[in-house]
Amino acid sequence: MFKKKGDLRGTSRSAAKVKAVRENGLKAPQVLEAAFRKQVIKTLESKGWYIIPVNDRYRKGTPDIFACKFGEAPVWIEFKTDSGVVSGPQEQTIKELLLAGVQAIVLRPSTWFPERW
Repeated sequence: MFKKKGDLRGTSRSAAKVKAVRENGLKAPQVLEAAFRKQVIKTLESKGWYIIPVNDRYRKGTPDIFACKFGEAPVWIEFKTDSGVVSGPQEQTIKELLLAGVQAIVLRPSTWFPERW
């Protein structure tokens, strides 16, 4: 059976996103966020930070990584592109972490200054 143009049934989500990007000429923000995340992690590790990637499978809204370094305050980091939107669960989790006295931030390319770490 042939599919009509634009019919994405039976197609994986990532393949559907790639197809939409190709057809509409849009940039894929998830790729940009992933590249930014990789750059930050590489920089932090080179400066002695211990990075723990976190999966929010068990609790939606958990930040992307936990970073700690001797002599520095540990921090939870949620990565977003400059145009990325923080979801409701992410915002709530960050507020809860801050209220508990834990450092938690949303890091964007425009707010990333490696020399401050």
